[in-house]
Amino acid sequence: MQVFYKANSRIKLKNRIYLFLLLMMSFVTKFADATEIIVVTENSPPLQEMEGDKVGGIGTKFVEAVLKKSGVSYEIKMYPWVRAFSMLEKPNVLIYSMARTKAREPQFKWVGEIAPVRYYLYRLKSRPEIAPKTIEEAKRYRIGVLREDIVHQYLKRKNFPLLDEVAKVELNFTKLVNKRVELVPYSNRLDCKNFNVECTQFEPAILLEDLSIGLYLAFSNKTDDVLVKKVRDAYDELRADGTYHEMMKSVLPQGK
Repeated sequence: MQVFYKANSRIKLKNRIYLFLLLMMSFVTKFADATEIIVVTENSPPLQEMEGDKVGGIGTKFVEAVLKKSGVSYEIKMYPWVRAFSMLEKPNVLIYSMARTKAREPQFKWVGEIAPVRYYLYRLKSRPEIAPKTIEEAKRYRIGVLREDIVHQYLKRKNFPLLDEVAKVELNFTKLVNKRVELVPYSNRLDCKNFNVECTQFEPAILLEDLSIGLYLAFSNKTDDVLVKKVRDAYDELRADGTYHEMMKSVLPQGK
């Protein structure tokens, strides 16, 4: 009887050890599969836009190619610009597509350019009288801006007095159609399919030359350098082997 009891105890102990090991393996697997970085962006077609319930767009597809190449696990979220930008206070946050300026240079860990960009102030085609020849002349008009984006910050520095702020860029174009604002800043890749307005009714009124720069992929400053290097290396490989130019050719100027 005693021998049977000891054997039974050993079996129970083995079962408990086996169960413990299974639990540990499950925990390790979940930890390994955990998202390493959060990727944030805003609605700005055609580079990034919602496609059903997923974030899509030309820029998004290239960013995903970079991250898959790097082997880093990720999750992409779309937010209004102010919220997306505020998340860069945390480690392991990647943002795209963000204008790279002198002021922003030391604030982030830059990966690489997504696309070059030129910014304009747009008007309604039906209002040709709104025709500023210079930045100073543009100060006479009410301008709809996306709160705290690169153009809003630029216009504030230039002391524009009539800035009408919104949290979502599509609201600016609705206001432009309804003549609640007279000009709206946007890039040379104006695409209104997610704005519920017809793009053909808008035209550039004036180029913002100071903001004709590049849109980039960048990490928050608190992100570990090893992780940043992984993604930079993957980006560089996709530039070198032609993948970048093949995927982004529809938004690149000739010869870029």
